[in-house]
Formats: sequence, C-alpha cells, structure tokens
Amino acid sequence: MIMLCNKGIYVIENKNYSGWIFGDEKSKNWCETLKGKKYFFYNPIKQNKSHIKNLEKMLKVGDEKYISLITFNANANLKKVSTDSQNVYVIGYNKLKQFMKDQLDKSDALTDEQIEEIYQKLLPGTQLSDAEKQEHIERIRKTYKK
Repeated sequence: MIMLCNKGIYVIENKNYSGWIFGDEKSKNWCETLKGKKYFFYNPIKQNKSHIKNLEKMLKVGDEKYISLITFNANANLKKVSTDSQNVYVIGYNKLKQFMKDQLDKSDALTDEQIEEIYQKLLPGTQLSDAEKQEHIERIRKTYKK
C-alpha cells in the first residue's frame, strides 16, 4: 500500500502472521513462532526496501521522502524486532493509530502540488487488468524462488 500525504510517501507492507515474531533489519529471514513451531519468512523490511527502490526509480523524489512502515495484524506479538534505519518502522496493528498521530508532529516533506504529481504518476499502476496482476505475481515468484 502507498499513502501520500504532506509528511511523506508511506510505503506500507502489512503482514498477516500470528504468534511471536522475531527479526531485525539485517537478517534475511524473520521467524514466526506459533504453537511451539517455527516458521520463517522473508524479512519484510528488505521486502519493503525493494518496493521503495522501485518507486524511487519511477518517481525520482528523493529517498528521504519515503517512510517504510511494516504492520502486523492483531494476532502477532512482536517479541524481538529491531530496526536501525531512519524512517523504518515495524509496529503491531494495535499501535497504528498512535503511530499515525505521532506523525503529525513531523515536518512536511511534500507540498500539495508534489502529492498530486506523484498521484498522477502512480494512478496508471492501479488500472491493471487481472491478467497483468497475475503476470506480475508470476514474475515475482520466479525471481524469488528458492
């Protein structure tokens, strides 16, 4: 998801995991512990970083305008999760409202005109056919296949 506002370009990766979540910014994989079993998944910070990198290639607005926000659903318990980089946040669903309130204190990064320009550049990407979406999914699967 992408949210445009005066505070910046929020690139949001929502994860639907349950149980205890462990991970840090540098690890390749994170761990979900559920009912005594461990499941590993690709680091969502790295995943979102690639989304931002691709957006920046298209938008050319400057890296500092992006906020990487990884959210986990209400069933996830972020046990040991750490970030080092500026503008990278990992939060549980129950903290999302407060996070957004806190963002109001930040300085503006984009003007209304910049937001409209970015919106117009992104809009065609929301008009894809189901076939085009499926093609994209297959391309991603092939690229990241183990």
